[in-house]
Amino acid sequence: MKNLSKDEVESVFNGDVKDLAKKLGININKAYLLCYEYGLKTPNNKKKEMLEKLAEECKDINELCEKLKFSPNGVYLAFKRHGLKVPKTSKLNHKIPATKADLEALYINHNMEEIAKIYGVSRQAVHNWIKNYGIKTRSVGSRHKVYAILFSKEELEKEYDLVCTLKGVADKFQVSSKHMRFMFKHYGIPLKRGPMSSLNDEELKRDFYKLSYKEMSVKYGVKLLSVFRKAKRMGLSKKKSYPLTKDYCERNRYRTNKEIAEELGCSVVTVSVNMRKHLGQKRRYIEIPDADIKAYLENKISLKALSEKYGFSIYGICTYIGKRKNEIH
Repeated sequence: MKNLSKDEVESVFNGDVKDLAKKLGININKAYLLCYEYGLKTPNNKKKEMLEKLAEECKDINELCEKLKFSPNGVYLAFKRHGLKVPKTSKLNHKIPATKADLEALYINHNMEEIAKIYGVSRQAVHNWIKNYGIKTRSVGSRHKVYAILFSKEELEKEYDLVCTLKGVADKFQVSSKHMRFMFKHYGIPLKRGPMSSLNDEELKRDFYKLSYKEMSVKYGVKLLSVFRKAKRMGLSKKKSYPLTKDYCERNRYRTNKEIAEELGCSVVTVSVNMRKHLGQKRRYIEIPDADIKAYLENKISLKALSEKYGFSIYGICTYIGKRKNEIH
């Protein structure tokens, strides 16, 4: 757009910004800028006083858009053009429909979300009301939820004796477990802790090293996790102890980790870690004297005999002899 003088703009301006934009071949925002730059009055534009009044009357941004027939972006531009601060939803919600006493009474037994549903507003709006009134807010989880007492103590105790579980009673009366726990606490009905609490510790210790967790859960009629937690509280562990003493490692230093693991029924990693711990360095897996290698090359001893003698596989011994064959000759 070329620079237009004030006289050129005034000559075609008749008070309608849209008409001005059409005549000059520019968009309406640039036409507004020209009007503000040269101090031209725009009677068809929304007046500053009207916008301020609407901002006071409207309770939210949606109502403001509906009255102005603008989109939210159009409302933003209208306020910006008149040098007004763009209204926010929280600013427009300054008229609180509830008194401080009403809010305090509701806030005792309800959270903000429940109060918002009562007044048909957002949770943030209720938060702003409470903040404006100076009501002290609660931290998350600080309020104890209150449930209705729907059944008598006799009914609950009778069903609890039959079912023996809190969840079973809750399912029977079609309420949540939290609701049922609240009623139990209200009547002072003690909770049964299940079959694991009545189980003899000595019996569990005897079964622990004979049966798996799954077998014990079937035997006691409880969840597998319950057995695991009970054993953990008692300090029991399924970890096996292996005879990997220093003397054992010294005696078997020339055997493979896999063979030792198969013999002890543990993993190869367990053997490797224990060997490193006792021997202090990486061990050579195969060491066969030169006399035995020479005897094999002269067909005086077989690979099978060497395998049985040194405890290595035939393939390992064959590979080892192949590497040292040239050294012997």
